[in-house]
Amino acid sequence: MYNFTSFDKDAFYKDMREKNYSVLKTCVISSIRNNPAFRKAPGEEYSEARIAMNLLQEHVPEMFVEYEVQAGEREYNAGEASVWDKEYFHRQTFLLGENFCWERFRHLLKIGQEITGQTASNFQCPQDMDRAKSGSRTFGQGIRQILHAIMEGIRRIVRKITMGTK
Repeated sequence: MYNFTSFDKDAFYKDMREKNYSVLKTCVISSIRNNPAFRKAPGEEYSEARIAMNLLQEHVPEMFVEYEVQAGEREYNAGEASVWDKEYFHRQTFLLGENFCWERFRHLLKIGQEITGQTASNFQCPQDMDRAKSGSRTFGQGIRQILHAIMEGIRRIVRKITMGTK
């Protein structure tokens, strides 16, 4: 069993059993934002986000949908890589929550590797990524902490809402 670092493993498995789709999507997005280059942990075949996606595909495949262009978005293409930046990356992670599909996930993989200048084969802990630089781009520690706090708050709110409606 994989030891997740971006979210609580036991809560993740519980949410899979209970089919808490919004919480599960938040876990995947948190993992992607913590490791935008999709690096693999030592001894692992895939990144944390990919392992989470594989588990979701196996245990709750009904939460996956077909790719759809969302309101205010135009269909992306590989030729647009020159305009990818952190803002585009964060917008795409949001859209993954709205349109949870493998095509968006694979697109995020490409974006993350492009904006960090790193490949999935080179693993660094999320905390180490704060100090990793790619050209003039960095993932600031302060920004990462703020995003992490926001995601944790969203998870707590979603859990309270879903617990109250059952």
